[in-house]
Amino acid sequence: MSYKDKTPPVWYELALETKLLDRVVGSKDKLVVEPLKKGEPLMLNVNSAATVGLVQELSKNKITVKLKLPVCADVGARVTISRNLGQRWRLIGYGVIQE
Repeated sequence: MSYKDKTPPVWYELALETKLLDRVVGSKDKLVVEPLKKGEPLMLNVNSAATVGLVQELSKNKITVKLKLPVCADVGARVTISRNLGQRWRLIGYGVIQE
């Protein structure tokens, strides 16, 4: 339960300032993280929620992602970004929610 007008906004689309890692986390091979691509599905973990999002727009360190399931989070919250590699989601970076 929460107070009226005290909950974070619900997002159906996220604008993220991203930071990609140098190497993929959790793989046996030393895989280098490739740049993000338009239309690519990504697993996003926002607070305790997990959802899949499709990359809609790209720029140097910013992306816009359309979410399959909406999430509730504050502006400035961190979001982990994972990519599907070899039938598993692997951590490749993080993003910060922008307005």
